[in-house]
Amino acid sequence: MIFGFSIRSLYCENHSTMQIGIIGGGISGLVAAKTLRQYGAEVLVYERSGEIGGVWSGPQSYGGMTSHTSKEELAFSDFPFDKSAPKFPAAEQIQDYLLRYVAHHNLRGAIRFNTEVIHATPTLTGGWTLTLQTSGGNPTQEQVDFLVVASGSCQQPHWPEYLRRTQFEKQGGRVLHTANLGNPKSLAAQKTVVVGEGPSAMEVAAQLASQACTPLVHLFRPEVIQNATAKAKSRWRKKRTGTTKDPLPEIVSALVKDRGAETTIPTYLSRLKEGKIIPVAGEVIAYTGTGIELRSGKTIEAESVVLGTGYQVTFPFFSSQIQSHFQSISGLVSLYRGMLPPGLTEVALLGLNRGPSVTVTSELGAYWLGELIFGYIPMPGKKIQEALAKSFTQQILDKEDRHHQGTFYGMATEEYLLCLLNDLKANRMNLTSWRKGTRRVVPADLYARLRQQTPHPLYVSPGGSPTLQALPV
Repeated sequence: MIFGFSIRSLYCENHSTMQIGIIGGGISGLVAAKTLRQYGAEVLVYERSGEIGGVWSGPQSYGGMTSHTSKEELAFSDFPFDKSAPKFPAAEQIQDYLLRYVAHHNLRGAIRFNTEVIHATPTLTGGWTLTLQTSGGNPTQEQVDFLVVASGSCQQPHWPEYLRRTQFEKQGGRVLHTANLGNPKSLAAQKTVVVGEGPSAMEVAAQLASQACTPLVHLFRPEVIQNATAKAKSRWRKKRTGTTKDPLPEIVSALVKDRGAETTIPTYLSRLKEGKIIPVAGEVIAYTGTGIELRSGKTIEAESVVLGTGYQVTFPFFSSQIQSHFQSISGLVSLYRGMLPPGLTEVALLGLNRGPSVTVTSELGAYWLGELIFGYIPMPGKKIQEALAKSFTQQILDKEDRHHQGTFYGMATEEYLLCLLNDLKANRMNLTSWRKGTRRVVPADLYARLRQQTPHPLYVSPGGSPTLQALPV
């Protein structure tokens, strides 16, 4: 049976318009609302905070937070950033852009702010029952025909369980995560250790080192340094034959150039050269009264510890039974086409295929969902879904050092896009011809090529207005 036909028959029997609930008002949730409404569905976005933007909103961003991708890659295909915007927009500029996107597509009335989905339960007759909690109100329930989970992969900070944190904090120490750092200037007068080697950790380390009164220690996991050493081995060994100079700063320089955001690299390397960033390879096992202790037995003095240790993907509104369809004990998410839990119907998880191109993966994913829900893409059976989901996840594990806990990341982007493009009969597209060798995808370029490749025109017109009449019936 084609999955989309079963959904269409469900809503045709019960509603004049299909009702789709979307959890989350970030990039993925907004583009899902805009896209699925253009297919004729009625959409409702449930946003637990008072602002749109997800990780880019005020409550979740830190001072000086900047996009790690360019505005061309970050922009939706039908709504570019202003020409005056910097190449790499800051968090407040991205949130302003999203507010204008909402206004442009008249989505404001579809968003319910300060509304948290605390339970999502499939009904016996199809669709989902959502239990909603608003600030100061009693829980209420609503029914939707289809549920899109777009709460993102940056919803819950990953806090490593190092020992004796209470002891450290009782002595006046501070433990922060990049997700709740606030203004980095507040740490300028303190001895600080930054833990983590992702883009956010590097950005925060560069900012803090530029303002700190004392050198900042940046702690890298030993295995990350070992991998970076292997990559840089042929370069720095030849240079350092016969010298006893510590090669770690040069190894870290290569690592930063490989992993860091374009906006971060120059500042970080300058602070590293000046001695304001001191790289250390080690694994934290505990806090002490005056800092942290490494597995090697070494201790490092610190008044503040900033954790750039990524995020965990959590779905607190789903029961453990529902989560067992797609989430392993280790927290790894395994989904058909990166969106569908094998064996469950009328639900999709959008926006977990992050990589460096969250906008393009979410926008193409939302379009693919529209095609699926409304019956234009066939759906395989549960066993095939499970096999393909497992194979896809294993490819990622084989290629990637997962910085984010339980999410698809980095190199998954191309594989993910190719799967969706194949389903959309656009498999003749050559991704490498427009990725420009940088693992980057520009949404406007993607949709321009899709309009040339797909067997029927896309719903997106060059001006951004819906063209539903172009879809097959």
